[in-house]
Amino acid sequence: MFSTKDLIKSGLSELFKQCHGKGGLVEVPSNRKVKVAVKARAPAGTQWEAWNANAELNKPYCYLPKGDPEVKLKDDCIKAYNQIPTDAQGRLTDKSDHPLTLTVMVVVFGSCSLAFTSTDGSVFQL
Repeated sequence: MFSTKDLIKSGLSELFKQCHGKGGLVEVPSNRKVKVAVKARAPAGTQWEAWNANAELNKPYCYLPKGDPEVKLKDDCIKAYNQIPTDAQGRLTDKSDHPLTLTVMVVVFGSCSLAFTSTDGSVFQL
């Protein structure tokens, strides 16, 4: 069995074979439970900056993509928040009142989009 470093090297080799000059995600050939990801760093001030590997956890990240309108009304964000589906106990659900199996949730109202994700890409555990 490969050591962890050998698994990573094997995964990187596979990724570079399949994704010439690009980032990506591949399973390690010898252990399909292990995946290796390569991605470009997001520039500062972009919506993806918070996903950089060394991004500070729980720090607010502010951005406005070029061409997008500003969030004009705080009330739009409150109304978007009020659209988040929950069950009778206040737990996040899908719109059918089933437990969440999502890793990302987005709700939109007017000029405000609220997006939620877990820090490790796992299904919400609330």
